[in-house]
Amino acid sequence: EMTAKLAALAGIGAVPCIFAKSGAVTAGIGADGTVPWNQSAVAVPAPTPELSRAHRTARQAFRGESVEAVTLEGWAPPIRQPHLSLAYGNPPELVATLDTPPDYVADTAAVFSCTPPTLAGVPNWREVARTSLVAKGTSL
Repeated sequence: EMTAKLAALAGIGAVPCIFAKSGAVTAGIGADGTVPWNQSAVAVPAPTPELSRAHRTARQAFRGESVEAVTLEGWAPPIRQPHLSLAYGNPPELVATLDTPPDYVADTAAVFSCTPPTLAGVPNWREVARTSLVAKGTSL
């Protein structure tokens, strides 16, 4: 089932991930003021048309949402922005010591089983399916 849903992203185009040289590394802060273990150190890329397209396509494929329903609120709370996780379950002061990751171009999308969805469960997470975002016969 996940492989079939992931197929919707096949060939939609590579996604440049561009990070501000300062301020891109942060931690998500929940409504209660706490930092969740799964957004305790993240890098937020600039919103690009390619990233927005990949987000909309994934939300439509995996959640059956209409184009109109897919908004920025569709990103995971509390940060509600696209992000690259740099660490899990770290103390908040670690964020200040992390460098902004280099820009890169994502040419592959993957689905992972994140069970159990806890910090202790991270070593058990496994890739379920993978697809190329780049159409066959094209290059980055």
